[in-house]
Amino acid sequence: TKIECGDFAAAYAYFAALEKPDALALHKKAVCCEALGRRDEALAALDRQYEEKKQDCIERIFREAVGLS
Repeated sequence: TKIECGDFAAAYAYFAALEKPDALALHKKAVCCEALGRRDEALAALDRQYEEKKQDCIERIFREAVGLS
C-alpha cells in the first residue's frame, strides 16, 4: 500500500477524499497526517475514529439486546 511504501501524501489524498470513511480508514488517515506533520488533523481523525467505533459498539449491543444479530 501507499502507507507501507512511505507515500503518505498519496495515501492521505485517498483517505481525505473518502465521503464516509470507516474507523480503519480514519485510523490510516491519522497515520498519514502524523507523517505529514498535520498533527491537529491526525488528532481530529482519531477522535472521529473513536466516535465511529463507539457508535458501532452501541449498535451491536442494541442488535444483540433485541435479538437481531
